[in-house]
Amino acid sequence: MAILIFMLGAGVTAWQGVNHVMNPEPLERPIVVYVVLGLSAIFEGGSWWVSLRAFRRRAGGQGLWESVKRSKDPPNFMVLLEDTAALIGLAIAALGVWLSLRFDEPRYDGAASILIGLLLATVAFVLARETKGLLIGERADPAMTKNVKRIIDGFDGVEVANGLMTAQLAPNQVIAIASVAFDDALRAPEIERLIEEIEAAVLKQHPEIGRLFVKPQTPEAFTEARRQLFEEGYSPGAGEIG
Repeated sequence: MAILIFMLGAGVTAWQGVNHVMNPEPLERPIVVYVVLGLSAIFEGGSWWVSLRAFRRRAGGQGLWESVKRSKDPPNFMVLLEDTAALIGLAIAALGVWLSLRFDEPRYDGAASILIGLLLATVAFVLARETKGLLIGERADPAMTKNVKRIIDGFDGVEVANGLMTAQLAPNQVIAIASVAFDDALRAPEIERLIEEIEAAVLKQHPEIGRLFVKPQTPEAFTEARRQLFEEGYSPGAGEIG
């Protein structure tokens, strides 16, 4: 919904800007315009500061943009992006009004509206790009997947964890498939018990994993399966660590 609102706002704002450039009209009551822009900046600035502080607490020591890219919870950064876009838009609007009055050229105000429309479209694009992965299932945090592989490799009876495929379906919902090579001396009941222990250990440390599937597989079979997936156009960046 937020993306749709931004796109509609971008279209309407840009259209009004083009219309104002083609049919310029002098500004009326510029003092009122400045007052409205100033009050809007104060209110938006307060909201932006609160959202920035909250986002920094969740981001830890990561940079803001890196946190946005790695976040699995869009509402965490959506408010910050919206407030940032609003403040930039207000600054552009104020500049357009000032230029229109300074040079007695109303077209500057129309040009400012076009720039604001482009800004809204850019924010909509960023939101769409950063949230589409959750809609189609993006890979989970690489640090988490590496730790899961390390947990599996630590079990007696496990020769090697060949690889791990993950899909992040929601902020706290991950599905994982692990390819594991077990000791050839183990019998089927022993492998079954070991798989249960692996699942319990992984889910204890990573409760965000809603379901873990462990597939007994030799390294050779895993390599062949990967080769076939690559031939079908599969990308290793889609959530697989080998």
